[in-house]
Amino acid sequence: MSKKRNGRRFYPEFYTDEELELELQQTEETEETEETEETEESTEPEEIIEEPTKEPTKTEEKIESIEVGENPLIFNYIPENIPELFETEIEEITGAETLPEAVCMPQIIPFDIGKAIEYARRWALDRNPNFYNFDELGGDCTNYISQILLAGGCRMDKSSSLYGWYYNNAGDKSPSWTGVEQFYNYIMKEKEFGIVAVEIDVSSVEAGDIAQLSFNGKTYQHTPFIISVKRERSGAVSFSQIRVCAHSFDSDNRPLDTYQWKKIRFLRILGNRE
Repeated sequence: MSKKRNGRRFYPEFYTDEELELELQQTEETEETEETEETEESTEPEEIIEEPTKEPTKTEEKIESIEVGENPLIFNYIPENIPELFETEIEEITGAETLPEAVCMPQIIPFDIGKAIEYARRWALDRNPNFYNFDELGGDCTNYISQILLAGGCRMDKSSSLYGWYYNNAGDKSPSWTGVEQFYNYIMKEKEFGIVAVEIDVSSVEAGDIAQLSFNGKTYQHTPFIISVKRERSGAVSFSQIRVCAHSFDSDNRPLDTYQWKKIRFLRILGNRE
């Protein structure tokens, strides 16, 4: 709409009624003319410029083929040629974190074989006055072995009078401290604290290992401690070259083949789990 009124501004307060009516009439005619011109101009067809079509790039083709999941704003598409820094960040965020082994499992303090052998030789033919002598109460062999393990760094386990491993006095001790079978059951069972041991073959026997003998072929009744092993050039070992210390038939550096057994087994103390 034009802002002019027949070449002069339109101020109604300065006109008579006739002049005002004439002025209004001229103004309406002028506005109709202008609107008609504007309509004609708008109906003229615009010139359409066709842009040349271009083939989609590989990246665009991949984007068009993306399958949208449940959330339409999330696309399972990662462009090619990701910067190395970006790849590193993805690995750091999504990679599975592993805890240090020391955190996952309590630490095992290794068995000190040297100190164990030293104690075994010292008390093989004698008795430590700090411990009761069980010779008259079924035998002292396993009591002696328990003392050797204690000297080698194993700690008493007072978690249970029945399933632990400890000694306070002759009337206050665990069955595993003096019993051959009970000792075996304790050191071989899975536990979070206490002695850790494995059963081994005679071909693997070394100084610091333990032998258990069965004289009746049913249960085990004797527990000697191995202080030395001599092997042949081939690596084979014979029972005569395995030397032991023991109580109940006190022995120091005794060849293992001097015993008459029906069954034998060998145990290795790995250490003590704290």
